[in-house]
Amino acid sequence: MALSGSGLLNAAELEHLIERALSQIDGRIALDDLRVLMEGAGYPDDGLSGDNVTVH
Repeated sequence: MALSGSGLLNAAELEHLIERALSQIDGRIALDDLRVLMEGAGYPDDGLSGDNVTVH
């Protein structure tokens, strides 16, 4: 949600990222998992810090 609120992702991109995460990752989705998906989609490193924070 912070990615969308910061303007890095619009609503459609956020939805696409969530769909990809749910289809490719079993179990809980961590912030690091989202970073990997975003890098694979060509998004720049967002600079978020955290130690494997759970978002799902």
